[in-house]
Amino acid sequence: MHIVMLLATFFTSGQTTHVVDLCRAMRAAGHTVDLVVSQARHFPQTSEQYMKKLREAGVNVYEAEEPRALLDLIAARAPDIIHAHSSRDFHSAYLIKKTLGLPYVLTCHGLGLDGGRYAKALNQASCLICVGKRIENSMKFFHPPKVLMPNAVDLDQFRPGKKDEVFTILYAGRHDHYKEPGLIALGKAVERLSGSFRFLVAANRTAEAHIGRRGQFLGWVIDIARLMRRSHVVVGTGRAIREGMAAGNACLVLGWSYDGLVDEEWLAKSDYVDFSGRCNYPKPPAPADIYRDLMRLQKDKNLLANLQRRGRAYAEEHFCLKKCVEQTLEIYGKYIKSGDTRPRFS
Repeated sequence: MHIVMLLATFFTSGQTTHVVDLCRAMRAAGHTVDLVVSQARHFPQTSEQYMKKLREAGVNVYEAEEPRALLDLIAARAPDIIHAHSSRDFHSAYLIKKTLGLPYVLTCHGLGLDGGRYAKALNQASCLICVGKRIENSMKFFHPPKVLMPNAVDLDQFRPGKKDEVFTILYAGRHDHYKEPGLIALGKAVERLSGSFRFLVAANRTAEAHIGRRGQFLGWVIDIARLMRRSHVVVGTGRAIREGMAAGNACLVLGWSYDGLVDEEWLAKSDYVDFSGRCNYPKPPAPADIYRDLMRLQKDKNLLANLQRRGRAYAEEHFCLKKCVEQTLEIYGKYIKSGDTRPRFS
């Protein structure tokens, strides 16, 4: 199968990591994968690193900033299907379908896509893949079939390793103004810890001013698996939590709100786990709540080891990238074989 992935830019986010890993895994499964980037120059440093990683895996990477250049490239490459991940590329996928007749799949990575701006592209898609339950619910008024498929993790890359001798807390993920109160609360909680520990922050530049006196700012880290294999606790939302669990960490969900320590009771709440960090919103994150959980993990080695072990087991069952690839390829095959002849809606 020949697949073209559309990604606007190598933005510092879990969405970018997901697309890069999905492309590499599909190529490893024996398929031809082209990734077309329309705005690589917006993040030159991360673009260079991600492109190198993709090309080393055998993924073809192209840049096409203008619609005409994109259409000419797609016509020359003649793929079987188009898959767009960034909302900035939804219209491009629609344009390819309209001009060249190729079916396309859209992955909806966030909320706010249900406005009129994206309606035509969403309605013309063969299928809408939704990475979360809240997103799936927001897509209910659009016509294509929806598939709930949370972001998956490369379990070979994100695996437990030899943990640092010093108790290490790693905050990982994209920082924005919505998450700022949480990061400030985390910094205050960490300052209350006693004994020997490290507090690392792997995030985009805007996070640096809010990590407190005990934080060590690392910037955006491409090879985050290397850090997670050595850390004891991962704090963040979404993909960072999945990766942290896979790498054998106890995890704290902290985003717009503090949703707590990911333990057996937390995971049993629902068939679909929500790592969005919005479950307790608008209650602001409290340093005392975060400190309580960090202190328990620092003092209780048995609790820490149990959560690390159970987190990995849960990831193996629920977050496997290879299973995600199989499911995605099954979706592609359905619409390639059918010619995607479903009725069209405007």
